[in-house]
Amino acid sequence: MLPLALAVYTRSPAAFAALHDLNILHLPCSKVLSKILKDGSEKAGIDEEYLQSQHEKFKRYQEQREMTNHPRPLGFGVMMWDEVKVVTF
Repeated sequence: MLPLALAVYTRSPAAFAALHDLNILHLPCSKVLSKILKDGSEKAGIDEEYLQSQHEKFKRYQEQREMTNHPRPLGFGVMMWDEVKVVTF
């Protein structure tokens, strides 16, 4: 839930406050999010370390499949991003 909260908070603190006040989602308080952003622990853009770790996991998976006499997975994929937009009335 933290990535969602950060995405909404950085885009619109007012929208985050409205969502927080509705108590539909279990969201952290804005002070926590502000501290995370101030510390710089969440960066915009692609996390290359994460992508590399996923690539390594997939290579191990390919090897495991081959060792169990299954066809080698081809390794084609699609990467998609979505934007979070919150509208309040």
